[in-house]
Parts: sequence; structure tokens; C-alpha cells
Amino acid sequence: MVFLFHAQLVLFPRSDNLLYSEDGTMSGSASDILLKFSPTAFGWSGVQLFLLISGYVIHRNFLNHGSNFQAGTYFSKRFWRIYPPYIITLAATVLMIAGLRAYVQTSEGFIDLLQHVFLVHNFSEKNIYGINPSLWSLALEMQLYLLYPIFLIIRKLKGVGFAFIISILLAIVLKVFENRLTDGYYHASYYFSTGALWYNWCAGALMAEYHLSKKQLFSSSAGLVSIGAMIIYMGSRYFEFHPNLMLFTAVLFWTAFMEWYLLKPIQKTTGLAYRALVSMGICSYSLYLIHQPIIHELFTLSKKMGALESEVNYYVSGIILLLLSFIIIYIIAWILYKYIELPSIKLGSRLRNNSRPAPPLL
Repeated sequence: MVFLFHAQLVLFPRSDNLLYSEDGTMSGSASDILLKFSPTAFGWSGVQLFLLISGYVIHRNFLNHGSNFQAGTYFSKRFWRIYPPYIITLAATVLMIAGLRAYVQTSEGFIDLLQHVFLVHNFSEKNIYGINPSLWSLALEMQLYLLYPIFLIIRKLKGVGFAFIISILLAIVLKVFENRLTDGYYHASYYFSTGALWYNWCAGALMAEYHLSKKQLFSSSAGLVSIGAMIIYMGSRYFEFHPNLMLFTAVLFWTAFMEWYLLKPIQKTTGLAYRALVSMGICSYSLYLIHQPIIHELFTLSKKMGALESEVNYYVSGIILLLLSFIIIYIIAWILYKYIELPSIKLGSRLRNNSRPAPPLL
């Protein structure tokens, strides 16, 4: 999803630039508006889906293991799963695209690099999309992992529903402060801040708790809720409402859709398309890490070579180039998965097995 969204932005750079007329409706040609409502234009919300899945899987695993939280094991698993592939990809991006000198010769570049190394670049409006724009969500994800013990403490004291309500209230309070600090203008570092999106992750954890208790968040109406949320999302995109409405409805859509999908009867599939999707899912983390700079560099190189000069050549060559980009990205991602991700996970497992187990924290 996110790959297709970024591919659309490369082919049609203005497709995510929302402009409105005086009457508050979206302005632009029919083709421009159609492009802004294409399925790929909704691909940005793949991050919201990922946060839901992350919260669901991690909390479901916690519940399946007797609700015993061992902080050392938990943080070790998160670190060895996420950080080694991240830091290697970051280093490769710096060395191969921008060059290390660009980040050590100036204080601004060095701060940008340090913020990325320590996964805090999403706090900086200037650097949130620096080096590799996709990496902002990795910083967010790691920070949400740090908040999980707080979620568990609130859950233990007041229940999982209360913990989720707290995350919602936190998001509302932060959005109010965001509007005052930014005068209503979009700032990515506020819009996608950790506290403002904690509820997104907690919604996945809440769903896991409900499903383990044989309950549903939306009863039997999850499908209808997802359709309604999508209609509201499209309306908030076409009419000039606050962008936060789009974010909230996107989270609601994916929450309802995910519950509807999980409660469907399981149908065994073994076709080629299914195996291809499973293969991409296995190395999806590496795919996400590397896709954006590779797409950008290939298109930049093609423009320099004159392959995208005429309008006809631009679209035909652009689509071919995107397909070629995906093949290259998939091959590199699979190599990263096999030789970086898996060894990193195994190393973390060996280190945990060799250490003395700590008593449960919660």
C-alpha cells in the first residue's frame, strides 16, 4: 500500500496536494480529483493499518502467555527485530545516496543523522522526512513500544477499555494544542506525534483483548462501519475539513475492516498469487525500509537520461520503471530479510537464552 502511494507521488507529484476553492470544495481538473481519490492515494494510511496490527499482535502474544510481562524479553525482541535492519539501511542510504560528508560537515546534517540513529527524528519538523522519508514511522513505532508498559499498568488498574479511553483523550488534548501552536496549519511532527497516534496502536491491543474474550468491537456491523468510515473519509477529503478528521476516519476504517477480516471464515489458498503475497509479507519490513529512496533515485536517473521527457513516454516509461523498481526492491528486501533480519532475530534469541530470566514486571 505505502509503496503504491509513494509510486503515485513520484509519477504525479501534485496528487497529494489538496487545494480547495472558496466554497470549501476540492479544486482542480476532473483527472486531478479522480487521482486524489484513487485507491493508491489512500496508501498513506498503510501506516495506520500497520500500527493496528502491531498493537494486536504484541498484546495478543502477551495475553496468550498468561499476561506475564517480562520487560527484558519484550524490549530485547523489539530491538533485535527492528533496529539492526534499520541502522544498516540508514547507513546504506547515507553512504550511497547523500554521502557521509553531507551529514558530518555541518551541524544541521550531523543533528539530522544523530536524530535518525537514536530514532527521535519524528520530533523534528525539519528532519522527520530527512535521509529516508519512510523512516519516520519506525521512530514512531519504537516509541510506541516504550509506551506499552504504561498501557499495561493502566489496564491492570482500571481495565483495557479505560486504557484505550486514556489514549483517545491524550490524542484529543494533543490535537487541541497542535491547533493552537500551529494556527491550524499542517505540521507532520505534530500531526504524526507519538502521543497523538498512541490510540491507533492501542486500538489493535483492545481488539486483541476483545477477540480473546470471544467478543467483538463492532458486533456484527464491522463491515458497515468500515464502509461508513470510508464515506466520511472521502467527504472530509473532498470538502475542506480539518485533516485530523481524515486521520481519525482512516483509523476507524482499518479497525473495523481488520475485525471484519479476522472474523471471516478461513479459506485455505495455495495459488501463485497467494504465495507471492506471503513472500512479500515475509520481507515486508525490509521492503518498507528501502523502497522510497530506490524509487526516487531510479526516477531521478531516468529523468537525467531523458527517458521521461515527452508526456507519452512519461506515463509509459514511468509505469515500466515502477515495475522494474519493485522487482529490484523485492530482490534486495529478500536478501536483507535472509541475511540481516533473520540473523538479527536469532542473535537476540541466543543472547536472551544465555542470560538469567528476569521476574515478570506486571
